[in-house]
Amino acid sequence: MKIVKNYLYTMSYQIFIFLVPVITIPYISRTIGTDGIGLNAYTSSIISYFTLLANYGLSLYGSRTIAFYRDEKYQMSKKFWEIVIAKIIMMAISLIFFFIYLSIISEYRYILLLQGIQILATGIDISWFFIGIEDFKSTVTRSFIVRIISIVIIFLLVHDSQDLAKYILIVGGSSFIGNLTLWPYTKQKIFRIDIKIVDFFSVLIAGGSLFLPALTATLFISFNRILLGSLSTFTQTSFFDNSDKVVRIFLSLLTAVGTVIFPRIANHFKKGELYQMNRYIEISVSLVSCLSFPIVFGIILVSDSFSRLFYGSNFAGISIVLSILSIELIFMGWSQLIGQQYMIVIGKAKELTISMLSSFLICSIAAFFLIPHYGAAASAVISVIGEALMFLIQIYVVRKYINILNLFKEVWKYMLASSVMFVFCLFLKGKFHFYSDVFQILLIGFSGVAVYILVLLLLKPKSIKTLWELTRRISK
Repeated sequence: MKIVKNYLYTMSYQIFIFLVPVITIPYISRTIGTDGIGLNAYTSSIISYFTLLANYGLSLYGSRTIAFYRDEKYQMSKKFWEIVIAKIIMMAISLIFFFIYLSIISEYRYILLLQGIQILATGIDISWFFIGIEDFKSTVTRSFIVRIISIVIIFLLVHDSQDLAKYILIVGGSSFIGNLTLWPYTKQKIFRIDIKIVDFFSVLIAGGSLFLPALTATLFISFNRILLGSLSTFTQTSFFDNSDKVVRIFLSLLTAVGTVIFPRIANHFKKGELYQMNRYIEISVSLVSCLSFPIVFGIILVSDSFSRLFYGSNFAGISIVLSILSIELIFMGWSQLIGQQYMIVIGKAKELTISMLSSFLICSIAAFFLIPHYGAAASAVISVIGEALMFLIQIYVVRKYINILNLFKEVWKYMLASSVMFVFCLFLKGKFHFYSDVFQILLIGFSGVAVYILVLLLLKPKSIKTLWELTRRISK
């Protein structure tokens, strides 16, 4: 099946993304330092609002719309150009607001200007088109090449804390060039359309319905960094930012599931094939649960060794933040499927926004009181509570459309297998605590995976069996 191929393409890239920080995090942490990483995180959070405006919810709208019309090439081409023009307009508006903002502020203007390349990268991004037609090979191949080149340049040019500007320029420039390289792939897939019949205003209106969920999601991600930079210190900001980066590396393994199934469930919904759509969601939730629980337990087990090895002595105490923050992976994985995928497809963007805003408002109030006293640890706790609250609201909304018990009927098996793994590895950790950090990470990693798989083989989750059958079918 094509969906399994796409997942394997996406997962292979996510594994690559997972391995990249193993090389770059220790290097960047030691060269740029805590204050440099904190400043990068702070300015990046500010620029995320301008990239959000440039995107305007059009990427999600684009992948859904292309999935709807992928069997009608003329209509698909028309929709493609409508979305492209709408994105260019929103990029121009975002740049205007960005330069107005730069003229007002006095701090970090140069760093923010370099971060602004991300606005241009967002404006020319057409990865949503390839997601809609389920052509993940093109995007994954491009991403592999661009990411490898950017890593090489970072090692060649970034050597100390004075090279922060170079680092930001490399990251932003690689995003821009990477997005630009996708355009040649559209030649055989898209017709040229008379601009007179292109209705980009309707696209702007439709995209607006998805802008609020995207805005709220960005607020959720960046608000903690901005508050830490304002109410605490850049050191605390760097603690949270580095922990969040590790969590989001693992999150990318989970969101790969949603990215691949989104165009498929959108297409089934358009055709009225609701049973098939719900079936894909049920399998996906089970797969995300299968991955997220052992990942969370594993991060908690190796957080001390990992922090010493990858961040160095300047980041003493970051392991606590990382352990707490990792818990949100479970809720983020589920929420990405139920909220960002399922609710968008069935037209519940308004309810999705409400779930996000409700959680954001509650967490914001708590953050103002707790962050000045407890710093990054408070931000981590608030993030976990926020993600859990958001997910519970989303489940309440979709209960009328899908059987909630069917969604989570096998979650207990993954929780049990992960708990057995945790206890076994905790025993090993106690026995071999005097060995090197590298040895402890490898020992817990390989032992944990082996124990987890063994327990799952005994529990026999049905969804994993279904996925295995699909994988065997595609290999024939």
